[in-house]
Amino acid sequence: DYWVQKVKSFYCPKITKEFLDEQRMMIGDLRYRIEYEAEFIEDANSLFTQDMLRGCTALWDDEQGMKLLNDEAINSLTNKLGGIYVLGCDIGKRIDNSVIVLLKRDTVETIDNDSKGAPVKRQIWRLCYKHEFPLKTPIRLVVDHIKWLYTKINIQHGCVDQTGTGEAPVEELSFDIRDIEGVAMYAAQLKHQVAMYGYIMIEREQLALPNDM
Repeated sequence: DYWVQKVKSFYCPKITKEFLDEQRMMIGDLRYRIEYEAEFIEDANSLFTQDMLRGCTALWDDEQGMKLLNDEAINSLTNKLGGIYVLGCDIGKRIDNSVIVLLKRDTVETIDNDSKGAPVKRQIWRLCYKHEFPLKTPIRLVVDHIKWLYTKINIQHGCVDQTGTGEAPVEELSFDIRDIEGVAMYAAQLKHQVAMYGYIMIEREQLALPNDM
């Protein structure tokens, strides 16, 4: 059993009405209701709805051993980790963090409407690793970390966002890694294609994400 209590910022004696009125004007009514009135509202401008994201977290099963890898566990591997993995990296600029993620090809059993209640096996991509670097981490350290991951894990393909960083990081990686490429996200059409591909994966529940992401 559980109960829910919602307390709006208006009832907090340390928050003045003048401050709240100012915030409503600054951030707009929709964001204000979310931030200061504890309302869960679908943002009309969001690409992914809450229901879509809940479908991805529903695929995550802690009881089946689904958990994110960490650097300590990876470093302790004596043999290269098998399976099919793909790598993605967004190299941060001065105000952004660099991030590396790994997705693993996995198989889950689900109940589809067309299967008449029988479990159906289907393949998904499962987030299995995420490393976020501190702000202003040198690009060289990010490149070295990617090289290290390739020595430990059977990464089939890698993709690095080189928007704003140029080709140098990807060129250096290409000397040691064959299956890696850089993508410059300048063109609006390319951004749209990438967003739509992610949308389709999430809509079809082909991506498993942990609940605390």
